[in-house]
Amino acid sequence: MTQDLVPYGFNLDLWPQEHGQPLEGGTMGVWFTFEPERLDFLLQTLHRWFEERDEVVLVEFGTTDKQGTGCIMMEWEGCAIDQLFLDILRTDDTILDYATYDPEGDDDDDE
Repeated sequence: MTQDLVPYGFNLDLWPQEHGQPLEGGTMGVWFTFEPERLDFLLQTLHRWFEERDEVVLVEFGTTDKQGTGCIMMEWEGCAIDQLFLDILRTDDTILDYATYDPEGDDDDDE
């Protein structure tokens, strides 16, 4: 039995979560890739999903330099990335790859 519980991927019309879970002291980001012809569709979908969410910021979008895949970078300011969004990235077959990151780099080696 598969663990993929998000069968609708980016076909979901409305984003179900009103606000993200609070995150102590910072920002979280995600970067994902896809076939370049899907860029406009994904940008429209993300705008529709997150237009009422000021804490979700579209940082950058375009194509990668080496392979020419489409890419989008987003950040969640002051809250965690929505788990449903991460589940969609993980299970949607049109998403080639993704990675989460901490743009503030919680590196404790500076102490």
